[in-house]
Amino acid sequence: MTQKGITLKDVAAAANVSRATAARALNSYGYVGDETALRVLEAAEKLGYRANLVAQALRSGQLPIVGFVPGDIQARIAHDIEVELRKHRHNLLIASSEENVEQEKELLESLRSLSIRGFILAPTSATDSEHIVQLVREGAPVVLIDRVVKEVHCDSVVVDNEGGAGEAVDYLVANGHRRIGLLRDESRIFTAQERLAGYQNSLQSHGIALDESLISVSRSTVEHAVETTIRLFSRRNRPTALFTVESLMTQGALLGLRSMGLSIPHDVSLVGFDDFNLATFTDPQITVVAQPIYEIGPLAAKLLLERLAGKKVAPRHVRFPTRLVVRGSVAHKRWSGDVMDMRDETHANVLDEINARQLEARLSVALAVLAGIAGFLVGTRLGGAAPLLGVAAFLPGMLIGRWFDSYRRVSVLYYDLEQDAEAAYGRLVSAFETLTRCDGRWHVAAGGKIQDLTTWKRNAGASMLVDKKSTTLESTLPKVVRSNVTPPSIHVGRQVLYFMPDLILVKDGNRYGAVGYGDLRTQFAPSNFIETGKVPSDAEVVGHTWVHPNKSGGPDRRFKNNRQIPVCRYEALRLSSATGLNELVEFSKTNVSQPFCQALSALAQLHRSSGSRTITMEARPNGYVRLTRS
Repeated sequence: MTQKGITLKDVAAAANVSRATAARALNSYGYVGDETALRVLEAAEKLGYRANLVAQALRSGQLPIVGFVPGDIQARIAHDIEVELRKHRHNLLIASSEENVEQEKELLESLRSLSIRGFILAPTSATDSEHIVQLVREGAPVVLIDRVVKEVHCDSVVVDNEGGAGEAVDYLVANGHRRIGLLRDESRIFTAQERLAGYQNSLQSHGIALDESLISVSRSTVEHAVETTIRLFSRRNRPTALFTVESLMTQGALLGLRSMGLSIPHDVSLVGFDDFNLATFTDPQITVVAQPIYEIGPLAAKLLLERLAGKKVAPRHVRFPTRLVVRGSVAHKRWSGDVMDMRDETHANVLDEINARQLEARLSVALAVLAGIAGFLVGTRLGGAAPLLGVAAFLPGMLIGRWFDSYRRVSVLYYDLEQDAEAAYGRLVSAFETLTRCDGRWHVAAGGKIQDLTTWKRNAGASMLVDKKSTTLESTLPKVVRSNVTPPSIHVGRQVLYFMPDLILVKDGNRYGAVGYGDLRTQFAPSNFIETGKVPSDAEVVGHTWVHPNKSGGPDRRFKNNRQIPVCRYEALRLSSATGLNELVEFSKTNVSQPFCQALSALAQLHRSSGSRTITMEARPNGYVRLTRS
């Protein structure tokens, strides 16, 4: 036989009061004398009475439950909302829309039918929102989190998605990246739209044209992000950096890049929106845009509880700032962008002429082939000497073709410099010769900050990893130019910089760009380098470390033959421009870059004060083009 539950009537009888008085005492409303209230509470405890809150709520039409409908299960936010609501004797019912707007509509309709008091909602769509508009219009208290909908007039708690995305891309650009990929989710989601806008606006502010081929759309799962990342980086001209718009995509991108054998940050730099636990357990640790997750849930619950208490104020909109957490997944790229982007209208005719001539067919090959065929035919007629005569004719044909090409494919830059310009250029040449006398000269292609102890110990206690190679500094002209001056030149990876009197010609294969001295930015600073190779004769040794250091910087005794290695002080010189030039060269001797930078600055000042240059172009009978500058 089932025991009957203790009811309010039983408590009232035991305390010798009416049911109304017992209800007021147990639920703390209305007036009840202290002695009577104590008697009721003692009777309830003795009998083991438990109030039926659901029955009470149904009678009053006020069920103390709040509905939380996120796009996906946001565990930290859900926990914080529940904690805050519990303080005020409310419970939380969670139902995920799974980013499906139809499912969101069904969930809200079901929760509404349960007489749930209020809703905290992360809208699935920024456009299909009439069901939320109707919910607010009917008087239901609603707080939107993470995302907002323009047509819905209610309280909201979001973060600065656009600003955070922009800061991430700004950071990548500041470290030399111009081909920055974007991994994002569907555009109908509010956060996706804002983060895309931040990406686009940052590129535009840096003068980088938007390349739609670098933007890939993925679902918000690790598996889809892996597949999308592999497709994006399987292209021939892949990005040098990737920005992902949420943490699951960041994890998927990390796995996808590693499955392709691409190293972070050496091959690809990675920044993700939204921090996650594994971001600090990877090697390297991942740079992220962090949201104030611990503040969003409690504030959303507080705003809703105030509405439930009857607070009548205009809709409140809170937008939290984000924070860029710099770790180790971004390399400091030191290579330049596309040379064809390095263009200034002042030098447009020079570049157009030089690049147009490089597109002309080479006569050397055509004449060599024709001469070889002619020699072969003559040899066949003479009998037996065809191969020999063919080869013999091929070589003269090649030489004659090259002679013709040297006229057809070459431009002449003739300089008639005024006295102050000649003196300024002379100082540049002299300062450059000082650089060439350094025993060590390197081009630094990339670098990344070491953030974790393991990598630090593997690399002799270095704070940065760099990829650098010996480079060439010489006074020479590019093969496509004839001139009455022989400019200094610096080889920087695949490109060569030629410092002409009025511009810097940038060669990349058979293509040429130009940077005006007024657009050139220079920086130089001492740079300590753990030298594992031969120490240059003019380098200053400022300290020593160990091949395998311990945490305190001393030798790790677990390794045999753990030798000391020197720390040398070199000098780094950075050359950059807004049009994409971004190169770092390093010299074994300090205090050598300043005269060179001062000479470059003097040339820039000279060109700015003289205004536009006079450039005269005329065709010459010998096939040259003569450009006279004065």
